[in-house]
Amino acid sequence: MPLFKVVVQLVNIQNLYRWIAVNRIGNWLQSHFIKWPSKQ
Repeated sequence: MPLFKVVVQLVNIQNLYRWIAVNRIGNWLQSHFIKWPSKQ
């Protein structure tokens, strides 16, 4: 398996984990600070 493909897969996995973490933090903030005025 070419090294380039391995590196690309690792980067994609890191981006996926980062996206999931950001979404979880965002959902947690929304659920705990829903009293704040939401910008919509």
